[in-house]
Amino acid sequence: MPPHREYSVMVIDDDADVRDSLIDWLSNNGYQVSAASNGREALRLLRSGVAAPDAILLDMMMPIMDGLSFRWEQLADPALAPIPVIILSAQGHCHEVAAELNTAGCIKKPCQPEALVQALARVCHTGA
Repeated sequence: MPPHREYSVMVIDDDADVRDSLIDWLSNNGYQVSAASNGREALRLLRSGVAAPDAILLDMMMPIMDGLSFRWEQLADPALAPIPVIILSAQGHCHEVAAELNTAGCIKKPCQPEALVQALARVCHTGA
């Protein structure tokens, strides 16, 4: 079901296939999507003056700047800190990492559409 308004999501993932799949799926479900292949690129885009996304989907294991480093940089920036982050990870302990990093949760890869819908609905529609 498409969102009531067009919410925006940033996908940060170094795997082009995963990133493109998420972009396609989100776009087809009514979300406006931006993307980055690593944390450094994402920070550059977020600080470029464009409107902040309603949520960020963040891979943890990436070259150049990984998800952990991105999250610490994001939290240190008052303009970016309020943007909710949902971690995407194949790691078994992603829920613990999500809690430690004060994120809105974790979705295990490969992402199940139902989990993605629920997580995005929670942060975009309610601002949680």
